[in-house]
Amino acid sequence: QRFTQIVQHSHGKALKSAEHLYEARSVISASLPMPDQVLSLFDLTGSMSVCLKTKDSSRFNLLSAFCSFSIALQAAKSHEVGIITPYKAQARLLHAMARDAEEADPSHKSISCSTVHQFQGSEKDVIIFDAVDCYLMPYPGMLLTSRKHDQANRLFNVAMTRAKGKFIIVTNNDYMQKKLNNTLLLKKLLDKVVDYRSEPKNPQTTGDDNMMAQCLSQYSPNDALESFSHDIRNATKDISIDLPDEITWNQKEQNVFADILHSAKQRGVRIIIRAKSICGLHPKMHPFFVQNPYISIGATIIDRIISWFGLPPTNDDFIAEKIVVPTRIRPIFRFSGRKTGMILHNFLDMKNTTDYNTDSSLDERDALSSFRSFVANMECPKCYEHRRLIRSKKGKFFIGCTGYPACNESSYVSYDLLEEYFDYAIKKCSRCGGKLMAMVGIYGTYVECSICAHKFKFDEI
Repeated sequence: QRFTQIVQHSHGKALKSAEHLYEARSVISASLPMPDQVLSLFDLTGSMSVCLKTKDSSRFNLLSAFCSFSIALQAAKSHEVGIITPYKAQARLLHAMARDAEEADPSHKSISCSTVHQFQGSEKDVIIFDAVDCYLMPYPGMLLTSRKHDQANRLFNVAMTRAKGKFIIVTNNDYMQKKLNNTLLLKKLLDKVVDYRSEPKNPQTTGDDNMMAQCLSQYSPNDALESFSHDIRNATKDISIDLPDEITWNQKEQNVFADILHSAKQRGVRIIIRAKSICGLHPKMHPFFVQNPYISIGATIIDRIISWFGLPPTNDDFIAEKIVVPTRIRPIFRFSGRKTGMILHNFLDMKNTTDYNTDSSLDERDALSSFRSFVANMECPKCYEHRRLIRSKKGKFFIGCTGYPACNESSYVSYDLLEEYFDYAIKKCSRCGGKLMAMVGIYGTYVECSICAHKFKFDEI
């Protein structure tokens, strides 16, 4: 405003807005998604929107990512689109989706996905702000709430001003209204949007049914089972299923699905069903069951390529601050893409097949008997075959693939891998009984006794 006043004074108040800019912005705001709206809210209230943390404590929200990307695909048909999010993990997930989408359909305009900090200096016709934070987090992160040096407001202002013609917020409005301080710009904007639009958006009333792309599809519960079963039948390597609650299919439907899983098992497909309880699970699925009390999202990942959100369907609600938050809307998404499948498999820690119903699962006991066994239970990131500890003719150790020579994936024994092994297996020195430790020297990693400093080779631990 001060700049405008100075220029107007120096030019005799002759400063005017360029009409062609106004017309160009009007074209953007009038188009899909959410036509004729410059500012819109895509509300996840009442859906199974769950925010989780990765191992490095960054946050991600799977449903929020799918909804944000489906809106972006719709807008990208005619405009440049950017998705901005506060967290690196969510940005990585969205970026993987964008890369998979470009490979599936090169005719689509590219979609930029990054954090607020990375987006500074860029502009797009349409900006989607994926706020991520939701239940089960007790509070939104500092990037959305910090008032020190007005950090949260400054970052959100950067995000909002990247939009040329349309700004869409994807968030759980009920959660944000309860958690955000009234002085925050995001809170003020949400109040304005809700007041302006009497019915906020939700994942099943997007205002446009055409939410399909080659990589991303959205289904109704009645239409999803056939496609889901088709993907299971075509699985070749592994199927990982997470169930936060009981499956809502009837016994006949569960029986059919169990038969499909057993057929896949006979073809050599590795199948794991992680759930909080075996109750409600069809008896034919019990051989695949692994008890895990920490499952919060219903998801299935097939061959690390096809990712399903919301299938198999479950009757799950969640408790936040001792209050049951009911789930009224249960969207189902299918995404096909190797980059996305690999990231989701990692974020959801689906390689963790420890059965928490026992002190230690059989696989885990075998894996901890020696470092060689621990490596043998690892999967090759390239072909998913088991890995193996190899000692070269010169006495050097490295980790190779059992699929060699078809797969030549290999790596050195890293300090982090040794630390991960020692986190689970307490190994003692055969000479003095001291605890073994992972160390790093000028020639790489090695294992040493914490008391007598005797060094051990990797095939001796």
